[in-house]
Amino acid sequence: ILLPVESIMNAEQVARAEQNFRDRNAGFFTHHTVQRGDTLYDIARRYGTTVTNIRTMNNLRSNTIHPGQRLQILGSPSGQGGGSAGSGVYVVQRGDSLDTIARKLNVSVNHLLTRNNLSEQVRDGRRIVIIHPGQRLNY
Repeated sequence: ILLPVESIMNAEQVARAEQNFRDRNAGFFTHHTVQRGDTLYDIARRYGTTVTNIRTMNNLRSNTIHPGQRLQILGSPSGQGGGSAGSGVYVVQRGDSLDTIARKLNVSVNHLLTRNNLSEQVRDGRRIVIIHPGQRLNY
């Protein structure tokens, strides 16, 4: 969020504005689970963002991150690693679930739901999303 230097917004107003932005853009956020050897710089390059943006979004006080840590990131992976060579399309395989696909692609389930106009159904008190082998999902 950019504010003019002469702006008199207090911290509470800025926090509300940031939350509004996050709410409006929820489908564009993804998550990255830190792997051994990851650096904020490498993660930022992969998602087309900056170290400062990642630190700000995750309230990090330093550049120190740990394997297993889950970071919220605005954007989606540039295609390095997982997925189908940066095509932005994943073909569902037998045994896949949205959760396993999201983990493979380093995106959130919400991102997949939004990008593919998928809706959850309630069956036997459980929320489910029906996908099938061969189905193409954008990410």
